Amino acid sequence: MSNVLKEKKTANLLLIALIFVLGIIFLLTAGNKIVGKSVSIASADFERIMGEHPAFKQAMVKFQRESEAVQKEFAKLGGESKVEEQQKLYMQLQQLAGQLQEEAMSKVLEDVQRIAKSKGYNYVLDKKSLLVGGRDITGEILSEMKEAEKPDTETSLLPMIPVK
Repeated sequence: MSNVLKEKKTANLLLIALIFVLGIIFLLTAGNKIVGKSVSIASADFERIMGEHPAFKQAMVKFQRESEAVQKEFAKLGGESKVEEQQKLYMQLQQLAGQLQEEAMSKVLEDVQRIAKSKGYNYVLDKKSLLVGGRDITGEILSEMKEAEKPDTETSLLPMIPVK
């Protein structure tokens, strides 16, 4: 019977928290409309954005190179030290993967914030966490990323002029 009470209390707390969050969102939205500002909420498929973002692609290439180098280094090892060295190398790879992922994620968030601000969106939520409403801007973000990724052909075709 105590488990049932605990489950009811947990359910009640979750319901109260949900109502509280929805109330805050409502107040923010209503408050901004009263002041003359409109709140614009958008959603984006962050999984897709991360998969196509140049920072993640570069991170994957860098990790692959490092992983291949570690495998070559591991192949040279022999004897009792092999297990210890394998563990060290594995830990180094894990740390590198975490660092590369963190750096890439930071770049993705910077780009999403910049694009959202330029498009006039106050909030951008992950598509998976937005139940209703909001405009999906995944395509807009990806197209702006691809535009930024293109090399500037005009400047690359200019001849080099020596400076005296």
